[in-house]
Amino acid sequence: HLESKRRFQIHGGFIFEDMVRKDLERLRFDVTDIKRLNRKEFDVVATRDGVIHNFQCKNNWVDLAKVEAQRKLFVRYNRSLVRYYRRALAKEKAREHLLKQALSLSRVEHYIISRFPVICADDRIINYNRIDQLRDLAGVNV
Repeated sequence: HLESKRRFQIHGGFIFEDMVRKDLERLRFDVTDIKRLNRKEFDVVATRDGVIHNFQCKNNWVDLAKVEAQRKLFVRYNRSLVRYYRRALAKEKAREHLLKQALSLSRVEHYIISRFPVICADDRIINYNRIDQLRDLAGVNV
């Protein structure tokens, strides 16, 4: 059962990345085909106006029934997800030189797109249900 659950999560992650990719194209980002550089994986890399936008897609599962029933559990889980996402952003920042080199651009912005909503004040962590807020970043009217 554990192996089938893991396969489902990996497959679900690829589906989520495709959803994000299509939304970015709709928002008129130029989505690249970069998936791997120097044995380092990237989820979705796009460019717009000379800036590289690196999106890490997080498809974390949340048991909403438990969260709704136990507010303290939700707060604790939300806090741990935000910490995890911030560590992921730091990891991406540390390897942004690979993207700069591959795309010959000097500026990189890193984001987390979270499939399940998290509550935080970090503008780089975007809930998928609010992906259209990237329209403002891109200066696009859709």
